[in-house]
Amino acid sequence: MNPKSMCVVGMGYVGLPLAVALSDHYDVTGFDVSNRRIISLKEGIDTNMIISSESLSKSDIDFTDKADCLQRADMIIVTVPTPVNLDSSPDVKYLKKVSETIGKQLALVDRNHLKCPIILYESTTYPGCTEEVCKPIIEKYSHLKCGEGFRLGYSPERTNFGDSEHDLSSVVKVVSGQDDQTTEDIAAVYSTIIGAGVYMAPNIKTAEAAKLIENVQRDLNIALVNELAIVFDHLDLDSTEVFKAAATKWNFVPFKPGLVGGHCIPVDPYYLTHVSTESGYVPKIILAGREINDQMYQFIGKKINNLCQTRLKNPSKPIEVLVLGFSFKKNISDTRNSQVPNLVRQLTDYGYNVSVNDPVVGSDYFRNSEFTYYEGNEKLYDVVIFSVDHDTYVKMGYKAHFRHLKKFGLFVDINATFHRYKQRFNDFSYWSP
Repeated sequence: MNPKSMCVVGMGYVGLPLAVALSDHYDVTGFDVSNRRIISLKEGIDTNMIISSESLSKSDIDFTDKADCLQRADMIIVTVPTPVNLDSSPDVKYLKKVSETIGKQLALVDRNHLKCPIILYESTTYPGCTEEVCKPIIEKYSHLKCGEGFRLGYSPERTNFGDSEHDLSSVVKVVSGQDDQTTEDIAAVYSTIIGAGVYMAPNIKTAEAAKLIENVQRDLNIALVNELAIVFDHLDLDSTEVFKAAATKWNFVPFKPGLVGGHCIPVDPYYLTHVSTESGYVPKIILAGREINDQMYQFIGKKINNLCQTRLKNPSKPIEVLVLGFSFKKNISDTRNSQVPNLVRQLTDYGYNVSVNDPVVGSDYFRNSEFTYYEGNEKLYDVVIFSVDHDTYVKMGYKAHFRHLKKFGLFVDINATFHRYKQRFNDFSYWSP
């Protein structure tokens, strides 16, 4: 079968860019259960600020919150969230719910007109979930057998949001299906939009596992440099200078310490450790890396508190702090699993008055929240924390941020963005992890 009509389920950070790309080649429906989201997209507004209004207006996508669109698609692509529960176990309720919805809609299709659609999951999950959790749900509610009434596939999303060099088209796409023909059909679809090409994994479980270890590896590398930064701080060494010196060797892999957030790196390792533990082996290094990165904000908060006690001259009572950046990484509005809120709460617990600012997230996010939003004033702060290096902030230069700081105040540069200028900070104290 050569799929011609696509239904992308979930118009979020993954689904919407995918739908836009596919709409240049196929009839595409964008389905989301949020009526508010659908209305915004129909008006040409992506509140996530990933797709421009111009790109939305050029794309010929039928946005809807009506599930009956699933009945007409040759390929259904699932891009719903897969977070973790409070105990860090995989939360696959969205996958289960969407699988049930798909099954119910397929049950309504006239058997004489049934297309045997490909149901392709892009949501990150553990090896076996697609076939052992999702497939039985679809079969139960559709009264169809996989391979006869529908086919199953998996292709993990791997776009690095906020990174213009690694967008949907420029990253190799891993694809897999329940059989060779399904894999080839999926590969043919993605080949039309992925300039970097596709890689056909031998089976669905392999593709699921590959997605997880991409982020497990990154998580562990960041955990290593985070721990090294803590070690060097105890040794009174500048970790940035140590890393710069080490980077002169050809095989040194450069990573920077900092706060680890988002919907992938803090989540994916737990999907792998969960299924590994269930199989009889409790991972050690993976969980240790998670613990280090999850607690990095505590080290930074404690360090800031110590520096305030030793370096500030005539501090305010209580100490006034301005935090620049609230999302989980630069140039995106996504705050999921951002560690900045935890850092703000920690400083608040120390008794500090903390204001936050993030032009990418926007002030509307903070209305009726626990956080005080800075929208511009002449107030001077004892501490300015440069927590997220949005391009908007960086282009302003460090001097623009110092105008918020009292003389002899403390400038905390979590990502060491302005580290090369530290010798110029005569009237201020500077620290980076």
